[in-house]
Amino acid sequence: MTDRYVYIDPIFSKGAGALVGLSLHENNSSALRIFRLLTGTCTIHDVFFNKKFKSAINYLNFPYTQNSRSNKKTLLEMFPEDVTLEDISEYFCKLKNNEEFYASIEFELINCVVARKSERYLESFIFLYRILEGISYSIPLIYVSKSRSFNASFRSLQQYMPTKNNEGELLFFKNFIKTHWSKENFYKLTLDIDIGSIEVEEMRSIYFKIYKEKAKNCIEGETEDEELKITFLGFMQFMIELRNRYFHFLQGGWQKNISTSQIIFPDLFFKPIVDLGINWISIALFEVIKFDMENHGKT
Repeated sequence: MTDRYVYIDPIFSKGAGALVGLSLHENNSSALRIFRLLTGTCTIHDVFFNKKFKSAINYLNFPYTQNSRSNKKTLLEMFPEDVTLEDISEYFCKLKNNEEFYASIEFELINCVVARKSERYLESFIFLYRILEGISYSIPLIYVSKSRSFNASFRSLQQYMPTKNNEGELLFFKNFIKTHWSKENFYKLTLDIDIGSIEVEEMRSIYFKIYKEKAKNCIEGETEDEELKITFLGFMQFMIELRNRYFHFLQGGWQKNISTSQIIFPDLFFKPIVDLGINWISIALFEVIKFDMENHGKT
């Protein structure tokens, strides 16, 4: 981790005792840092610019919520009632598996959150998409690696594999989600784009039309120029479509790309998407953390 960002812990001071595994002062685990970032229970100090960013949005709630204050309860309420703070601390102390995966995601996530806090929404979306790509192949492999049967593992992987060479890792992840998470409560909920959060009123109908066009058949409900409700799985495809249509600008093809002259304010265009996207990514990452906890020590 570069020295540019330093974590400030508003909950635990040094000498946290049995809860040392949850302390950002005493545990440098990337998985812990991701957990604390996503629960909105830390402050990020950008040493280079000498700026501090208080992370106060709990993205592990679905939909995400604003923390009134950071405390131990915020960390505990993410888990079932029979799990204690000591249990969570012990897990983060002993966690060694998949640390390389968590470390690769951590720096992308902190840049995503800092850009969002600075209202650089286009930049934040870039890091958000990098995280999506970063987890798309790793998460299914983490699940399969815990299987005690090689044959079962191979059959599981076969279920997710794309059938065409150009379909890639994102489809691999999409197939995994449909197989493993379709019965989870969050899978049945929608991500609701609030068009009213766009400050320039003249752009709302324009953005609404573009969002709707790119969301295609993933829309569960809508209120014209006010709100779009997109399915959990569909939101992943929506993020991919936005990335492909805005960051690619080849002319003359069959795909209808988004030009900057259409949206005029790129940061404003991505503003209603970013928090929802971080919320989506957070749910996926937390499923891995919980899965790691449940299968800790298995080979």
